[in-house]
Amino acid sequence: MSSPNPDEILDLYSIALLSNYEQTSSEPRFRSAKLTELASQTDQLFPRCLPEFKAIGWGLNQKNQGFLFTTPSTSTDASPTPDKPSNMLVPEQTHPSLSHLTAHELETIFHQVRSHDGCYKTIRLLQLFFSRYPAEQMLRVRTTTGDEYLTTVSERLIMEWEFIAPAQITLSTVVDDSNAAPTTHVTGQGEKMLHATLGFAASTDENVRTVLDLASMQFGELGRGLKSNGMFVLESLDQYYERIEKVAVGTDSSTMKLSKMIAETPDDVWLEEVAERVRMRWDKREEEPWCAHCGAPGEGGKKLKKCSLCQVFYCNTEHQKENWPSHKSVCAGKKGKKA
Repeated sequence: MSSPNPDEILDLYSIALLSNYEQTSSEPRFRSAKLTELASQTDQLFPRCLPEFKAIGWGLNQKNQGFLFTTPSTSTDASPTPDKPSNMLVPEQTHPSLSHLTAHELETIFHQVRSHDGCYKTIRLLQLFFSRYPAEQMLRVRTTTGDEYLTTVSERLIMEWEFIAPAQITLSTVVDDSNAAPTTHVTGQGEKMLHATLGFAASTDENVRTVLDLASMQFGELGRGLKSNGMFVLESLDQYYERIEKVAVGTDSSTMKLSKMIAETPDDVWLEEVAERVRMRWDKREEEPWCAHCGAPGEGGKKLKKCSLCQVFYCNTEHQKENWPSHKSVCAGKKGKKA
C-alpha cells in the first residue's frame, strides 16, 4: 500500500479509462483472438456456433449477435502485442460478414465480447487497484456529463442488480488451432440477468451519487457511454436507471444488494498484474500520457495528438471526435474561452 500523499488526488475517470484499456488489451479469454465471422438473427449462422445458438433460442424482441473467433493454441511470444480493435481482423482473410464494419463498430465488438460476464471482474480489478492506497486517499469523481466532486477511495459500494428481460443476446465462440472443443461465452440469456456496478458517494453524503460500469459494453452499442461514444459508463444514479431501461425491461429492486468487497477470484493473478500496470501508468501520467478515448499509450515512438485547447491527448482525430461529447464539459481551454 502506498503512503498517504495529501497533495495527490486520484481521478476516477482516468483510472477507469486505464483499467479498461489494460484489461481488455490482455483479456485471457480472447488473447490474440481474430474475429473471423459474425452473425445476427437473420443470418445464416456459422456452423461451429450453430448448436449453441439453437440451444439458446432467440427472443422475439431482442437484438441478437454472434461472433466467431480463432486463436492460436500456444504463443511463442512472452510479451504479445496488446489486443486492440485495429488488430482484431486478418485483412487478407476477411469474411464477407466483416467487410463493411466501420472503425466504431469494430471497437464496439472488441469491447462487447471482452465484457462477457465481466462486471465482477472489473470491480475486483478496481478493488485491487484502490487497495494500493490508504482508505483516506482522495478521489475526484467527474462524470461524462460534467458533474464533479471529491470523495475518498473507501466511499464506494458494490451495487448488484437483477436486470429483467435483457434486450440483447450476445454469443462469442473461440476456436483455437488445436481442434479442441470451441469455448462459448453468452450474455443476455434468460429472463433475468445479474449485473454489478460500483457506486460512489461524496464524502459528505452517504447516498450513492455516481455509477461506474466498466462492463457496460457487454450490451454492445446500448452500453456505450455518453452519446454512444464512450467505452464504459460513468454517470449519475438517475442516468443509470434510465440506461437500464434501454438494456432491459427494468430491474427487480427487491433483489438489489449492496456490499463493500469482492472475495478472491480465479483471475486474481492476472488482475493483480493489470492493477499494477494501471498504477504505474497513473504515476507516470506527466511523462507518458494516454489517449483520452481508449486509454492507449503512445507506442513505437508515435506521438499522441494533443487537444488544441488543453493538455489532453488522442491516438488520432477519430478518437478525438469520439471523445468530444464527454471531453467538452471538462476541457480547460474551452472553459477558459467562456470565462
